[in-house]
Amino acid sequence: MLAQAEWAAKAQIASVGNRAEYRASRIARELVIRDAISQSCMEWIDTGSLPLMDRETALFVYERFSYGHLLGEMMLNTGIESTSNERYTLAWLLLDSWLFVSFALWQYDLS
Repeated sequence: MLAQAEWAAKAQIASVGNRAEYRASRIARELVIRDAISQSCMEWIDTGSLPLMDRETALFVYERFSYGHLLGEMMLNTGIESTSNERYTLAWLLLDSWLFVSFALWQYDLS
């Protein structure tokens, strides 16, 4: 499913002529459905399965996973390791770090 979401995200970006305009609209929409995105991430953390969701939400969940993966990989490569349990670490990467790190990078991408 994630490979399909990645393909759909790339296709959607390519279909929009102005990348900054596309990002700005995605940021505005993310703020509106943020709770649903976070709930989907928590369901995956708790059950190992993603809930059924519409295409738009799936794209946002994919971006959360992508940014969480990149941040986690960067931390591991610099010697930072979590001493917390898996559930807490995943929640931090997909929820907390989204608010304080990844979303800020997303906004920075507009400038």
